[in-house]
Amino acid sequence: MSPSDKQKVHLIAEMRMQELEDLNLSREEILDPQTRTPGLKLLEDPFFQYIKKNRLIREVVIKPGEEFSPDRVIAIALRQDIGIDNSAAIHPKILHQKEELSLTARWR
Repeated sequence: MSPSDKQKVHLIAEMRMQELEDLNLSREEILDPQTRTPGLKLLEDPFFQYIKKNRLIREVVIKPGEEFSPDRVIAIALRQDIGIDNSAAIHPKILHQKEELSLTARWR
């Protein structure tokens, strides 16, 4: 995706997120209009505000292979379903082996 395309996605996402915020509703009320449970208004929701104000984070929360679009950014901001970070599970690090720790403890 070219930088100009990313810029367009960010601008459209910012405009739509501001429109949603201006409705003065919570994310629960937007996702499920039948709900009677009031939640945090989008203006006060820290996750929504973080996604709204930070362009880099918008690009980071999109999983590899997913389309970077305003709809996807807004869906993540409303559903807050970024999931588990599996990057650590792909390449596990062993900082010290058990035997190494016992040897270093003896020489101190």
